[in-house]
Amino acid sequence: MWINISIILIILSIKLTIKSKFIQFRILTMLKIIFKKQKTKGISNFSSLMITLGGKIGVGSISGIALAIYYGGPGTILWITIISLIISIFTYYEVYLGNIYKEIDESNIYNGGPSYYIKKGLKKHSLSIIYTILVVICYNGCFLSIQSNTIMKITNNYFNINKIIIGIIISITTLLIIYKGIKKISYISNILVPIMLITYILLAIFILINNITKINDIINIILKEAFNIKSVLSSFIPMILLSIRRSIFATESGIGTSAITGSTTSSNPKTQSYIQTLGVHITSLIICISTSIILLTTNYQILKLDKINGIELVIYSFNYHFGNFGKIILYIIILLFCLSTIITGYYNGESSIKIFKIKNTVFLKLITTLIVFIGVIIESHTLWIITDILIGLMLLINIYTVYKLKHEVKE
Repeated sequence: MWINISIILIILSIKLTIKSKFIQFRILTMLKIIFKKQKTKGISNFSSLMITLGGKIGVGSISGIALAIYYGGPGTILWITIISLIISIFTYYEVYLGNIYKEIDESNIYNGGPSYYIKKGLKKHSLSIIYTILVVICYNGCFLSIQSNTIMKITNNYFNINKIIIGIIISITTLLIIYKGIKKISYISNILVPIMLITYILLAIFILINNITKINDIINIILKEAFNIKSVLSSFIPMILLSIRRSIFATESGIGTSAITGSTTSSNPKTQSYIQTLGVHITSLIICISTSIILLTTNYQILKLDKINGIELVIYSFNYHFGNFGKIILYIIILLFCLSTIITGYYNGESSIKIFKIKNTVFLKLITTLIVFIGVIIESHTLWIITDILIGLMLLINIYTVYKLKHEVKE
C-alpha cells in the first residue's frame, strides 16, 4: 500500500510544486505574515499555528524520527527533510481549500478541512463520510492512544507507577482540557507549544555545541548512507519508503489535518496556507533535525530493541547527554508534547464530525477520554500498524481530492 501511496504522493507533489512556482519555499513571506498584526474572528493566526504545531510536534517528530534512524540508518534524516519540503505543497493547497469551504457553527467557531471540501467542492458526500470516519478512528482513536502509550512508557520507566493509575491521570487531564472546546484548546496551546519548542531547540543546540567534533563524521555518514544506491532493493528503496512515511507522520502533509486547524480563523485562504506551511517547515527543518542531532551524537547502535515505540531511543539519548537531569527534562518535554498532540488530535475529530450538524460533542469527548485510557494498555507496535493503514487511506482520499480541486487554489 505504502509503495503505491509514496509514488503517487511524490509525483503529485512535484506537479503542484511546479504549477505553484515553488510556493512552499517562500519562507520569508511566511515569517512576515505570522508576525503581522491582523484582526480576525475565531482563533488568531498565531493560535492556529500553535494548535497545528501542538499536533505535529510530538511522537511523530521525536519518537518517529528516532525510530526511522534506528531502522533505516542516519541517511533517512536527509531524505525525511527533502521529502518534507516537497510534500509540504499539499499543506498549502489543502489549507487553502479548507478555508474556501469552511463553515461557522453556533459558537462562532469556523470548521473546515477535507470533510468539507470533499462534500462541497468535490460533491462526493459518501467519500466525505468515509474520510470523517477515518479521521475520528485514526486521530481520536489510534493516534491519541499512541500518545498516551508514550506517556505511560516514559512515566513507568522513570517512576515505576502502575499503568492503570497513569491512564486515569492522563484521561482526567485530557477531559478537563477538551471539555471547554477549541477556545480552551487554543489557550493551552498558546502557552505550551512555544515553551516546548524553545526548550527542545535549546537542548539540541547545547548538544550540538558539546559534540561539535563529531559533526563532520555525522554529516559524512548521513550523506554516505543517504546515497548508498549500491544495494537498491535491500537498503535504498526501503530507506526512501520509510522516510516518506515518517515525513508524513511528522508533518501531516497530505493527510488533511492541517486544513482542519488552518480553517479556524477568518483570515484569507492564502495567509492561512502560508502559516500552516510554515508549521511544516518548523517541524521538519527544526524539530526533526534537532531529534536527529540528539540521537546521532550517542552510541545508539549498541541498543538491541524489538517492537519499540521509539521513545526508548530518546530516553537513552537524554540519559547519555544529561544523566539524571536529562531524565527530568525529557519527561517534562515528552509529557507536554504528548498532551498538546492529544488535544489537537481530539479537535481534528470534533471539527470533522460537525459537518453532520452535530451540536453536542459530549459523547465524542467521553469516548476520546476512554480511548486515551485504553492506549496505556495496548502494545504500541499494534497501534503503529493500525495507524499506518488508516493514515494511508486518509492520505489517498485527500491527495485525490486536492489534486482534483487544484484549479481553485490561487498561487
